[in-house]
Amino acid sequence: MQSIGVTQIKKLLQECIRFLEGCAHSGLEKKIPDINNARELADTIHDKYQQLEQLRIFVLTDAVYTDRKASYDPLLFDNKIVNFEIIDLRRLSRMDHEGNAAEPVNADCADLCGSPLPFISVSGSECSYECLLTSIPGNMLLQMYAKHGVRLLEANVRSFLGATVKVNGGIRDTLIKEPDMFLAYNNGLVMLADGIETEKREDGLEGIKKLENVQIVNGGQTTASIFFTERKRHDIALERIQIAAKIIILKDVQGDCKAKV
Repeated sequence: MQSIGVTQIKKLLQECIRFLEGCAHSGLEKKIPDINNARELADTIHDKYQQLEQLRIFVLTDAVYTDRKASYDPLLFDNKIVNFEIIDLRRLSRMDHEGNAAEPVNADCADLCGSPLPFISVSGSECSYECLLTSIPGNMLLQMYAKHGVRLLEANVRSFLGATVKVNGGIRDTLIKEPDMFLAYNNGLVMLADGIETEKREDGLEGIKKLENVQIVNGGQTTASIFFTERKRHDIALERIQIAAKIIILKDVQGDCKAKV
């Protein structure tokens, strides 16, 4: 069984970016023969490029990716978000057996924040879901988006479309000028998760240690604005930023219920 490593993957991604740049700006589509399978893709990129706000580049391989813990940050190219996905033989096999193309997005809150997140539970014991209220540090949200990109937002179309590089001016100004007031001014996030792992904090209370298969279903613009504002201005005081979050843990519910949340 063949394997492929991070060096080879990065080389392939760089080639994809050069192809994208060539189609967008250098007339590459005119240099590709009509009989070449890449011609139709090149024509589509050239014709639709100005309308695009987000792009996703897939590397599809019949080898096994050996550096699965390596992450590829979203790239800001021509003021457009470019995300990267690696689909290797192992992932293809799982897709075939489970019928699920997406990689689960898991968040280790204790690792990202240095300690489990404090929370309160506000759902009743008879509910088919659990609802937790917490606040998420700016740096944790930034790292989650840097690692997972738009996959963190795909559960909800509105959030997915909201994650554009057109950074909200009000959000940007608060991040830069009044980071301590972000919790008060911003509406916060609504997140879905399949499961939760808790752990005792130093204060003796239970905290959120891990979230399993988490998705942001409301707050896509907030998430993307924090990420891209920080990338353009590295002086953002992320340690002073907190984002209100409602986390819903759905228990044995059907997909249509998830879609309504």
